[in-house]
Amino acid sequence: MANGLRRRHSVGCASRKGRRCDCRAGWEAFVFSARDGRKIRRTFPTMAAAKAWRADAVGGLVEGRCELLARRPFARPPRPSWRE
Repeated sequence: MANGLRRRHSVGCASRKGRRCDCRAGWEAFVFSARDGRKIRRTFPTMAAAKAWRADAVGGLVEGRCELLARRPFARPPRPSWRE
C-alpha cells in the first residue's frame, strides 16, 4: 500500500473483529507538516482521490503553499476573563 494512505473502516465494521468488511470504508490520506509540527489528514471515498490529494499536499508543503491545507484554525481564540 502507498505510504501516507490507509483504509478507514467505521467503528462497527466487522473487519475490526477479523471478518469481512461490511461498511463503506473510505481512504485516509495524510502528510506531516514540519512547519506546524502536526499530521494533516483528510478522508476520501476512493483511493484515487486520496492519492491525488496527498500528491497535491506534499507538493504544497515543499513549495510553501500551505494555504492549500488550511481548513480550520489550529487553536481556539482566547476566552474572555471573568475577573477583570
